[in-house]
Amino acid sequence: MPKRKEKFEPNLAYHVFNRGTNKQPIFFCDENYSYLLKKIRKYESHDQIKILACCLMPNHYHFVLVPTQIIPTISHFIGHVFNGYVQAVNHKHNRTGPLFEGRFKHKLIKKPEHVLHVCRYIHLNPLRAGLVETLDTFNWSDYLDWVGKRPSQLKKVEFRRDYFTDPNDYAKFVHDRADELKYRDQITEYFKF
Repeated sequence: MPKRKEKFEPNLAYHVFNRGTNKQPIFFCDENYSYLLKKIRKYESHDQIKILACCLMPNHYHFVLVPTQIIPTISHFIGHVFNGYVQAVNHKHNRTGPLFEGRFKHKLIKKPEHVLHVCRYIHLNPLRAGLVETLDTFNWSDYLDWVGKRPSQLKKVEFRRDYFTDPNDYAKFVHDRADELKYRDQITEYFKF
């Protein structure tokens, strides 16, 4: 494929996502999730990307990424992480061909106040999809890192502390049903693609 022409500006947040070909699974066992998370941690510092939020769903993924410089870009990070992942999954599961439905998609989060709402949207994915009854039981997102129930190995803790000094405050923000309509109104424009 030809190289992307888009430039990712440093210190701005981007919602990055993709799904499996024909909406098929991209993870086939827990080992696949664990392997990808190790690759993410490895390349996060290598590619100078801040990962503010991530969620690995059975047939798609979401990230909020902030590049700290123009080069290397988000494209390098996603390429490093997912090219190796696809090769490993194809080998392990005796499959061939593409795993993803084309290139990853991305959307600049234009307003800083929307970043938290996009993180909440990403963290609520497993609950919304009916994969779990409580987010505390879902291991494949960084929600547990945000709420202090797992040691964070990614760079989002400083960001969370800028808005929520107590991790429980973020948990309340995510689960606040009274705030749900306000939350939908605030990101409706953002999610129009």
